[in-house]
Amino acid sequence: MTVTVDLFNHAKASNMEGRLWSVDAATFNEVPEAQRVLADSQFYLAYTMKRRHVLRVVKRSNLLKGSVRAHSKPIHSVRFVNYRSNVAASAGEGEFFVWVVTDETEVDSGDTNPAARLTVKVYFKLRNPVNVPCFSFFINAESQRPDLLVLYETQAAILDSSSLIERFHGDSLEATLQQNCTTLRALSHPVSENSLCSVGSGGWFTFTTEPTMVAACTLRNRSTPSWSCCEGEKVTALHLLDTAVDENAALLVAASTKAVYQWLLTGMAEPSLLRKFVVDGSIVAVESSRETFAVFNDREQLALVSMQSPNNFICTHYMMPCQVQRNGFCFNRTADGCCVLADMSNRLTIFHLKSSPREEQQQDQKPPAVETGKQEGASLTPDTSNATTVTAAAAVSPTPAAVTAPLSSARAPEPRAAKKIIANLVSQLGLNISKTSVVAAGSPATLQSTAVAPVTNAPQRTSSYGHSSRPVTAGLVAVNSGANEPQPPVAADGDGEGTTTARVTSPATAHGTRPALHNSSLPQAPTDGVLAAAVYQSEEDVCQAVAQLNSVITNTLQVLKLLPDTVRRDHEQLLNLGLEAQMTELQQSCATPSMLSPPHPAVAKKPSVFETYTLVLIADSLSRNITRGVKRGVDQAITQHLDHEMRHAIGSRMRQTQKNIIKSRLDDAVRESATQFVAHVTQTVENVVKRELAEVFDGINSSLNTLVRENASLRNELNAIMSSGVVDEMRRMRKELCELRGTVEKQREELENSSLRATNISQGPPPSPETIIATTQSLMQERQYLQGLEYLLGAQQPSLLLQFFTTLTTEGENAYLELIEAAETSNEVWCLVLMQLVEAARTEVEREVVVGIASDIIFERDQLLQDGALGAKLASVLRTFEEQAKSETTNRSFLKCLRDLKKQLQV
Repeated sequence: MTVTVDLFNHAKASNMEGRLWSVDAATFNEVPEAQRVLADSQFYLAYTMKRRHVLRVVKRSNLLKGSVRAHSKPIHSVRFVNYRSNVAASAGEGEFFVWVVTDETEVDSGDTNPAARLTVKVYFKLRNPVNVPCFSFFINAESQRPDLLVLYETQAAILDSSSLIERFHGDSLEATLQQNCTTLRALSHPVSENSLCSVGSGGWFTFTTEPTMVAACTLRNRSTPSWSCCEGEKVTALHLLDTAVDENAALLVAASTKAVYQWLLTGMAEPSLLRKFVVDGSIVAVESSRETFAVFNDREQLALVSMQSPNNFICTHYMMPCQVQRNGFCFNRTADGCCVLADMSNRLTIFHLKSSPREEQQQDQKPPAVETGKQEGASLTPDTSNATTVTAAAAVSPTPAAVTAPLSSARAPEPRAAKKIIANLVSQLGLNISKTSVVAAGSPATLQSTAVAPVTNAPQRTSSYGHSSRPVTAGLVAVNSGANEPQPPVAADGDGEGTTTARVTSPATAHGTRPALHNSSLPQAPTDGVLAAAVYQSEEDVCQAVAQLNSVITNTLQVLKLLPDTVRRDHEQLLNLGLEAQMTELQQSCATPSMLSPPHPAVAKKPSVFETYTLVLIADSLSRNITRGVKRGVDQAITQHLDHEMRHAIGSRMRQTQKNIIKSRLDDAVRESATQFVAHVTQTVENVVKRELAEVFDGINSSLNTLVRENASLRNELNAIMSSGVVDEMRRMRKELCELRGTVEKQREELENSSLRATNISQGPPPSPETIIATTQSLMQERQYLQGLEYLLGAQQPSLLLQFFTTLTTEGENAYLELIEAAETSNEVWCLVLMQLVEAARTEVEREVVVGIASDIIFERDQLLQDGALGAKLASVLRTFEEQAKSETTNRSFLKCLRDLKKQLQV
């Protein structure tokens, strides 16, 4: 039979709520564009940086930092194996890594190096480029190492990460879906970013097959049908709880935006809907840990439901100081409460949730099973027939039977005096030891606030390890002096199921609880900041000291309770002994002979009964006064001693806190001074540079103005010269000079040719080309370079000269270089050689050879072109040759040679 429970109204039915503390774990200067991805464990925090493909890992105890930089795409999910593990997995688009974080500095040296960093090692990565939108760890029963339930494409599979971790020996491994994955079940639709999965400790696996359908199966029975677990609504959360149930059964919690559904899975029959939790407003997110699940709505409220059994639950209501976003927080159940790590855009905040004193008392007393609620579709009126009222038995302290009414009235001042002492000390020091605590938002994380307190072992999902301890929360101060005080019994209402617990102390209700200082000479205790955090941290020590003093006072009160009875008994014994002594003395006096009568009869007169009774009353009153005085003296002594000890303890704590605050302020002042000094130096340097540059630029501007004026005057003079006709006259003179020079050269060549012809005619018939080449080569071999060149020139065969140099450059490079470098060859000979080579070149290949030879000769003899008229003529011939060859060729290498030759001619 389905039971409908109005979750938040059911939790508010009681007058008490849960308690909440908060502290900032990290602050950021910039707000990210996308929401951070978070994960936390007992010892580490992990969150994405501004660039979401980098994970920052922070150790809670000493704030050491490390980074996971294996991803190249933005990370959309990260999760630790369980709350006590340092192994985690992270998934990005087409990427999946399993890694471990360790603090090797403490293992090696035993103490923490401030400059040290955490070590992150990647166990393995998934080689297949598939997108894993969600995954869940569970412990392999055989290897005691974690395996993974992963969803990808249209598959729900188990990734054998335990064997890969076992094979890890320092180098990162690679996993594949074909070798390291076992298909659990094929899905009817491809997975998306809204897909969900969960693993229970009893071997159950559950995951979404469609946006509105869920499948739950085991390794033995994988073909179970899927069903609509949220009445056709889209599934937004899916969790298997570690509640104690029958063998092979499990509790499943599924949520939509309107309600939370509790299902019982047995494997032998269809899933049965046990309970439906409806909420006021809409559900933002649902997370679970162990047997507890947390429901956050859109009105900054939290309902914490602890499933003790399939039919019993305890619900606690909290008012959150801010709105929690979906996928922007982590939730974990610990032995002493619950922790929520939330992303607040510009900071990460840790909320520590504590149950109310009433819930703790009920858990200690183990109340009977409670089963209340309504039928599905029925009105939400209380069902008193099924309601069970849970009350707490009042604690009765034993009282001695011999204590009378005066003694009970005398016992009243002791606790009042002790409380008065503590109240005076607390008021003078500005502390607030109340039964409620405020949200310590913004208090800095310190090493003192991260101490680990041992707690009892408790089972946790996917936990096969036999150790457990209190969560180490960076900067979390959870101090409440009234947490363990007994609360008056309150009956639970019958409009829901389970027992509700205490109220939450929100920042709005916590204002004004700090008392004003009565001693103006003492420092004023602030309500926030570093000093407030120190005061909150010292409250735990004060509470411990108060508990010890209360124990001392209790023992003293027990002694004082017995003191009047003891004094009275001793007094009665003294009176009885005195009366017996008097009777003995009277009997002895009566037996004495009459002759021994005393000389003074008045002195020996027997005391009367009235006198004896009067003496007894006086002695009784005197004994009572003595007892009262002794008691008052003992009270004063104890009061003075406690006053001194309390002042000393609280004063020492305050002095230490003030020292730490002053040290931190001095450090901040030093850092600010250094920053201001650097800024001042930077500003001074900038001013000096600007001033110097201004002077330099002024000089440059004045020089430019002077140059502009001179340029204008020169331009005017040039225009005057151009307009006067001198330039045209010089051009005509240059043209006439060139014509005259050409005529002279032509006459000279004619004279030379005539002389050579005369010489040849006189010597006989010219030799053959083969003879000329052979003779020239023999002269070259004998290193008679000048004679060889003159012999070739004398033959007056330019083609033969070109053939000789072509052969020499291709076959005898050394001889060619020696020929060019020969110092005895004059510039006139080389001028004649080059002019004949230019005259003989007809084809492009021959011209390229001539250009190379001319470049080599001009490079070796830089004064060749400046050697008189012959050099000028050679320069003119080479320019003409270069222009003609450039116009007739398209070869790039030849054009480059021509450009080089032109540069040499210009020089």
